[in-house]
Amino acid sequence: MEKEKEIQSSTSPFGPIYLYFGSQTGTAAGFCKILATEALKNHFQPIVVDLKLFDPQTFVLPKVAIFCMANQGMGEPTDNAVKFYKWLTSSERLPKTLNQIKFSVFGLGNKTHDHFNAVGRKTNACLEALGAER
Repeated sequence: MEKEKEIQSSTSPFGPIYLYFGSQTGTAAGFCKILATEALKNHFQPIVVDLKLFDPQTFVLPKVAIFCMANQGMGEPTDNAVKFYKWLTSSERLPKTLNQIKFSVFGLGNKTHDHFNAVGRKTNACLEALGAER
């Protein structure tokens, strides 16, 4: 997996868990690394994915996924998550497209901003609308 950083584990009875991040300053990426360490301890095979490498063809494969999503500006996606965010929020997406994905979203932001966690909330709503299971 050239595009995805896989942390190797000799035993991963629960299989892979994908840890996607949209990060501008590195905070969301850092949380994904912490989650990867915890996933290994709990017998998952963590695969950390920078959303700048987002590929719709491989994204729809059945999996367990955690999204660490930060905002920037007026509730906009981070630079590395723009392609993913446009794909996810496209009106061309068919309902139930992502029904093989179990997910969780961890939104990062500053609660004093008017658009606090807008990207995390929108990611959560879109994944659910597309059939993914929270």
